Amino acid sequence: MTTVDPGRDVAYHRFRFPADRERGHADGLRNGPDGLTPDAATGRPTHADPRPGTWTSPVVPVGFTTTELVPSWTADTPPGCWLRVELRGWDGDAATTGWYTLGDWAADDSAVRRSSVPGQSDGRARVAADTLQVTARR
Repeated sequence: MTTVDPGRDVAYHRFRFPADRERGHADGLRNGPDGLTPDAATGRPTHADPRPGTWTSPVVPVGFTTTELVPSWTADTPPGCWLRVELRGWDGDAATTGWYTLGDWAADDSAVRRSSVPGQSDGRARVAADTLQVTARR
């Protein structure tokens, strides 16, 4: 069993599909029997152009100041499909960082090589492996 240091703040939030699709913004995706699937009109995406279908969650307040965020996900991806996990920092009502890609992931390696995307940074945050580290004061 995993224990959490009582001196640390930890937040957990999840989205389940297709039930939570309407909580975020979907573009080029529709509800399928087991989750989200690309709209037929969108065509088949390629790794070079991975945005024919996106789902963006609502802003998720964590209730405390954060310095690191480590996303975790579980997904079943059909052959030829993958997902990309992107994050951005917010303070109150406004985005305070750009978008950072934390990982490309598929159930197997036939569509995309599973990987994190380190080395991204600006004056407010940076990516170290699969962790978003906030470097700005807020």
